[in-house]
Amino acid sequence: MKKEKDENKSIWEIALPVTLENILQTSVGAIDAWIVARLGLTMVAAVGIANSLISVYIAVFIALSVGATALVSQRIGAKDYAKARIFVSGSLILGTLFGLVLGLLTLLFGQDLLSLMGAEDQIKDQAYHYFSWVGGTALLIALMTLLSSFLRTAGLARFPLYVSLGTNIANLLLSYLLAFGTLGFPAMGLTGVALGTVLARLLASLILFYRLSRTDLWSLRMRIPALEEMKELVTITLPALLERLAMRLGQVLYMGIIVSISAKVYAAHSIAGTIESFTYMPAYGLAAAASILIGKSTGEGDKVAIRRIARKTVSYGISIMSAFALILFLFAEQLGAVYTQNPEALSYVAIALRISALAQPFLAISLIMAGALQGTGDTKSPLYSTLFGMWGIRVLGVLYLGKTLAWGITGIWMAVALDLVLRSLILLYRFSKVKECPID
Repeated sequence: MKKEKDENKSIWEIALPVTLENILQTSVGAIDAWIVARLGLTMVAAVGIANSLISVYIAVFIALSVGATALVSQRIGAKDYAKARIFVSGSLILGTLFGLVLGLLTLLFGQDLLSLMGAEDQIKDQAYHYFSWVGGTALLIALMTLLSSFLRTAGLARFPLYVSLGTNIANLLLSYLLAFGTLGFPAMGLTGVALGTVLARLLASLILFYRLSRTDLWSLRMRIPALEEMKELVTITLPALLERLAMRLGQVLYMGIIVSISAKVYAAHSIAGTIESFTYMPAYGLAAAASILIGKSTGEGDKVAIRRIARKTVSYGISIMSAFALILFLFAEQLGAVYTQNPEALSYVAIALRISALAQPFLAISLIMAGALQGTGDTKSPLYSTLFGMWGIRVLGVLYLGKTLAWGITGIWMAVALDLVLRSLILLYRFSKVKECPID
């Protein structure tokens, strides 16, 4: 009984800070957009396009942290801190390499990447000023992502939250001062906004690294991983990376299909997606808790705890998301009215939110079960479910229901809901087949 109470406490000690941290990290882009809006609408479009590419970089680093978290938490559960430190160092090496490569690609081919995103010449030049700074220092994003995940795994989930809060404040102050030349600083415009973001991330990375160096996951005498250990890290990380890329590319494709249906439908879909994004933050927090705690239980060889933690986190997720679903369903028009007063667009938003409400419990299951499976070391099942759900159901469903049958916003969100339902069932089935606790 005491162990189960401790599990409940551990779940929320991870889930709540991660939820709040995700909200704060989302706010970094919003802060930049708020400042940039005062520089001109062209600047807003430029930052939006640049951030769409930055989001792909972030997806890569999150995927790396997924594999690293699984391996490190398993070794902590097995009380093998020496091996845990090896995977920490290996992950940081990979993260540094990825960060440097993406940064170099940004500096060398940033203009070309922005052109691929459809940026016109006027916007492209402005976007590159921002993108070259923020994307060129992708290493800082990699370090922040990995260091935060290691601290959560070490039982210090609140610390990354506090750092995220400080990063937001530093980003707001530095970006504003450097953009408009306040208090004697040079007025650097959009470049100042980017530089403020980079400096805030640099400060955050240094603080996170210092805190990690004070834990059992760091030692000045920790060795570099051997080839077999790096192979193990890459093997578990690669499917997570492919899953994130499959999700991002699928989103780009089906958003393109929606644009081709009509501008008003696209606008309504974007508004509904923005509103919905606030509802699934708790599910991401619970998914992180499931991944870390199930990873530790896997290392301990406690199969009963693995299933108990999965059941608890999914139950909490369904309860929370069902409450949000009720709000989305009952107050769809009122929520949509925050963003638009156009009657037709508002009716589309309401339809989307009500369909989304019906799918919220399945969204919780899919996110949390993916985290649970990743905690056991299975990063392939989430990849397969995403490939099937995103590409086999959502993309084709949006094309057929939304465009071919001309069901518009109704068809689009029916495809989204069907994707979530089937994906959650696949992941539940796959987790039911987990029999081993794979730890060497």
